[in-house]
Amino acid sequence: MKGLAHHRCAARALVFLALMAGTGAGVAAESCSGAAAAAGWKAPAVRSASATLDFGAFIDTLESERAVFVGEAHDRYVHHLNQLEVICGLHVRGVALAVGMEFFQQPYQDALDAYVAGDIGIDALLERTDYFTRWGFDFRLYAPILRFAREHRVRLIALNAPSEIVRKVGQGGFEALSGEDRAWVPADMEPADEDYRARLREAFDQHPENEQRSFERFVDVQLLWDEAMAERAARHLRDHPEQRLVVLAGEGHIAFRSGIPARVARRVDATLVTVVQSDDAGDDSHPPDAADYRLRTAAIELAPPGRLGVMIETTDNGVEIRSMIHGSAARAAGLAEGDRLVEVAGRAVEDFEDVKIVLWDKRPGESVTVRAERPGESRTLERRVQLR
Repeated sequence: MKGLAHHRCAARALVFLALMAGTGAGVAAESCSGAAAAAGWKAPAVRSASATLDFGAFIDTLESERAVFVGEAHDRYVHHLNQLEVICGLHVRGVALAVGMEFFQQPYQDALDAYVAGDIGIDALLERTDYFTRWGFDFRLYAPILRFAREHRVRLIALNAPSEIVRKVGQGGFEALSGEDRAWVPADMEPADEDYRARLREAFDQHPENEQRSFERFVDVQLLWDEAMAERAARHLRDHPEQRLVVLAGEGHIAFRSGIPARVARRVDATLVTVVQSDDAGDDSHPPDAADYRLRTAAIELAPPGRLGVMIETTDNGVEIRSMIHGSAARAAGLAEGDRLVEVAGRAVEDFEDVKIVLWDKRPGESVTVRAERPGESRTLERRVQLR
């Protein structure tokens, strides 16, 4: 066992030296992870309130922190690559760490554990966590982080509250929750202060669709999210004093520390650092006090996904094609509105998530076999669809 441990430490040291070779101490190479390199990632500009750092020096400063909160705009691929580079940079420096994720909900921790252990694959993870129902953003945004965690056995922590509980609070406040529901609500929640409410009011007023919603319910939901994620993060820090925790969440939960970070600090005595991001495709309006560090990167866009070109709906009869877009790949292959999908690429289709799971990593030009039933016909149709 001692020899194996020595071998692992030596291998880790070689990886670290290779990454740093020729750059000088504290200066990052072009990328740490293969996914970032493949995407053409370049190190972001890093600013603190008083200085500008290179990315390697920035990672060096994070080594001593118990918790690192890295914000994101959910649909910005480069934000997730930067998060991956933070995780990878700490890992190759020998930091024992776990990664907390807003986009998975706490009841599904077992699925994340099984995935990291190598017991299930990504498709099973997506199915067992109800990813496309409970989160829904293009999974390609997050896949590199998940794959890195699995490859290097980095623990993943599901931070978020169950969407069923959030929905009830959004409709009727905390008083709408049953005793069973309250098992998912932290017992030591702190009310929203005036600064917190003011920032939420600004966000609330920016969206016209909120006119029919109660601002108080909006605050309740945000408070539940922040407190639930903070409680889970703090519990991990208490239970695993040997580990650092990198928290990945939307910037609204991290900026100005009033969301998750302050609520973690209330629960556990630990050093914390916050990071927010911007890029060429987004807003660069973060003031110096928004976070300890601000990253700015050239935008990187995902390639268009392969699509069937249909709108589907889960009904009592199964998953039906309701409409087709202009130039639909499914229509070109002979499918039609009203057809009920039975199987896509060998996966039985029972709800829309089955279709999303099988197609999430497909590209335009790839072909999948679709089996469908058509009203009024007894035989099952089988069509080869070239995705567009």
